[in-house]
Order: sequence, then structure tokens, then C-alpha cells
Amino acid sequence: MKLKMSHIPLNVHRNKSLTAVAQATSNEDRSILWREWLDTFYLACDQTRLAMLEEEPPFTDTFWDALFAAGVAWLAHKMHHPAPLWAKHVSRRLKFPYWRRSDPTSLTAICDRARAPAEFYSRNLYIGPEIMLRARTPEAWLPRPLQWEIELGKEILAYYSKKHCQTNS
Repeated sequence: MKLKMSHIPLNVHRNKSLTAVAQATSNEDRSILWREWLDTFYLACDQTRLAMLEEEPPFTDTFWDALFAAGVAWLAHKMHHPAPLWAKHVSRRLKFPYWRRSDPTSLTAICDRARAPAEFYSRNLYIGPEIMLRARTPEAWLPRPLQWEIELGKEILAYYSKKHCQTNS
């Protein structure tokens, strides 16, 4: 049996609400709902996107409060619009730095700090922009590698190429 496209629901599990993300009972559920919210945002028209950014989620008393504000500010910046007032409020900034890695002195944590968008590190979130990326992220919004990342990648590649050549000779 062949299904017609008109019989396939297109808005199954589309989350348009930051409130739903904030009200989730676990970090795992919040993470899933956050990604669904981003998917919905990236698929929406500009008018719907702006409306989604204006919705102020309730406080969670976790790093999610800062993440919501940073994420919304980053998206607004990408759309060439100012961040909504709620996202600029000092209550959406963490008192202490949040690192994705457990050791803030590790090389990966230092790289995260260097790659964190201004909207994130200004709220004490030291994570790279990857948390905002989905398959539908507009190409122009994708982060470009920084020059030091390119050079480091070349050095790592050269090191392992040299090491591989030495072990095979």
C-alpha cells in the first residue's frame, strides 16, 4: 500500500514552546525538548521564529536558565534582531561558570571557552556553538573554524601522518 503525503502528519512532536522545555522533569527530557524546539525554530518562517524567541520560559534554577537566554540571544543575533528583554536580564546569567567538561583547565575546556559565542560566555556558559546546531540550521549560521583550530588540525594531522609512516616502515 502506498501512502500519500497528505496522510503523513507533518507536525508530529513539534515543540514550539520554551515553557515546555523548562517544565520538563529531567535534564534528559529538557535536552530532547530543546532539540525539538530548535528543529521547529529552524523550520519556521521568520515571523514564527520571532514569536518563538519572545516567549519567556519559567525559571528552572539550573544552567538551563542561562542556556535559554544565550540560545535565544544567539538566534536573534543570527536573524539580525535584538534579543528579547527577558534574555538580557541579569537573572539569566549564571553566578559561576558552567563548563561542559569537568576540568576547566583541560585543553578541551580551554577550546570550548575560545569557541563559545559571546551570547554564551557573557552568561558564564563556556560551551561551543554545537548545542545550537541541528540538521536544519541555516548554512550561513553554521560556525566557521577559527584560524587556530585550522592550524591545530593541520599539526595533529601531520603528527599522526608522520607517526603512521614511521610504524609502517
